[in-house]
Amino acid sequence: MIQKDKVAQLHIFRAIAAVGVVLTHARFVLWSGGEAYVAKFPVQKWGLFEYPLFFSDLITSLGPQRVYLFFILSGFFAQYSIRNRFSLPNYLRKRFLRLYPAYIAATILAGIALYVSFLYINSNIYTEGVREYNSRLVAGYQELSPGSFLHSLSFTKSGEYFGFGVQYWSLKQEFFFCLLFPLYNLLPFRNQLGLLGICVALVLATGDAIFFHQSFFLVGMTLYKGFERGLRIPTTLPTWLYGTAIMGLYMGIYLLSKLGHNYPASLLTVALAFLVLEFLLTRTVRVPRAVAWFSEVSYSVYLNHMWGLLLFYAVLSRISGDLVFYSRWPYYTGAIVAIICSLPSYYLIEKPIVAYMHRLGRRETSRASAVPLIVPMAMPRLWSPAVQLPLQRAQQLLMANQLAPAKHLPQRLAGR
Repeated sequence: MIQKDKVAQLHIFRAIAAVGVVLTHARFVLWSGGEAYVAKFPVQKWGLFEYPLFFSDLITSLGPQRVYLFFILSGFFAQYSIRNRFSLPNYLRKRFLRLYPAYIAATILAGIALYVSFLYINSNIYTEGVREYNSRLVAGYQELSPGSFLHSLSFTKSGEYFGFGVQYWSLKQEFFFCLLFPLYNLLPFRNQLGLLGICVALVLATGDAIFFHQSFFLVGMTLYKGFERGLRIPTTLPTWLYGTAIMGLYMGIYLLSKLGHNYPASLLTVALAFLVLEFLLTRTVRVPRAVAWFSEVSYSVYLNHMWGLLLFYAVLSRISGDLVFYSRWPYYTGAIVAIICSLPSYYLIEKPIVAYMHRLGRRETSRASAVPLIVPMAMPRLWSPAVQLPLQRAQQLLMANQLAPAKHLPQRLAGR
C-alpha cells in the first residue's frame, strides 16, 4: 500500500508544475518572446551572463506538457481518493464542489478584469498586429457577452473563453475525466491498461484531442495502481542519478515540443511523471512549508493568474508607454502579482468549500461506522437470556444513536 506521508510528498511535484505554468504565461504576457528579443538585442552583443539567462527563459516555457503533468496527477489523486470506498453520489457532489464554484468565480473575475483594463486602465493594449497576446486580447474583449459567459461555463465555447482565460481549455478535459472516472474505476487494473492502449491507438488513428488528453488521466490512474502493487525501479538509484535523468527527460521534452513532435514529447512526459512519482513515493523528502502551501493554493492560482497578469500588464504599459517589454523583471514581478491576485479566491471560495467537504467526509465516516448490531431473533434457542437481552438493548441504543463510546459498553449493559 502507498503510505499517506509519501503521497503528501507529491506536493513538491504539483507546486513545481504550477510555478512553471504561471511563469510560462507571465512571459507570454510580459515579455517580448525569444525571436523578438534576439532581433532587438543581437547575439553578437550579448554579455557572458546573457546566454544562460536566455536559455533559462526558453527551457522554462515548456507549454502544454506541464498541463499534461497535471492531468497525470489528477488521475493519480482521483484513484487515491477512493482507496477505501467509492460512493457515486458522494463522488459527484465532491467533484462538483471542488472544481466548479471556483471556476465560475474565476471566469467572472476574468471578465471584469478584461472590461476594466480596457475602459479604465489602458485601451492601447488592445491593438492587433503587435504580437499574439495583444491580438487575442482584442478578440477576447469583442466576445464579452452573456452568451459567451454561458458557453464558457458549459465548455461549449469556440474561440476565446470568457475573460480571455487561455488556461480554461484544460478544465474541459478535467470535467470530462470526472464524468468518466466512475466508469474507469469499474475496470480491473489489466482492463484499465487495455483501455489506455485503446486510447493511444485511437489517438494515432484519429488525432482526436479527447482521446489524447484522457490517456494522461488513465496513465495517472494506472500508475497509482501500479505503485500500489509494488511497481518500482528494480534497483536503488542514487539521488544525483534521479536528478540527471529527470533533467535529461525535461530537455528532451522541450526540444521535441519545439520541433513540433508532440507525441514523442508526450511519451517523455509520461516517463518524467513516472520517474518523479517513483522517487517521491520511495524516498523520504522534506516538503518545505512554502511548497506545501503553494500546492494547496495551486488550483486557485491556475484559475486566476491570467487576469492578474492582464491587470499588471495594463498598469505597467500605461506607466511606461510600452506595449512590449524586453527586460525580464516585468514577468517575474507579474508572476508574483498574479499569485497574490489569486489568493482571495482561494481563501474566500476554495478553502471554505474544501473545509465543508471534509466535514461531509467525517459525517459519512461516522455514519458508516455506526452499523446496527444484528441480533438473530429467529433463533432464540441458540441464545441464552443472559446474552440475548443485553444484545437487544445494545441494538436499540445503536439505532437510536444514543450509544456511548465503545469503552463504556460493558458498564452500560451491566447497569441494565
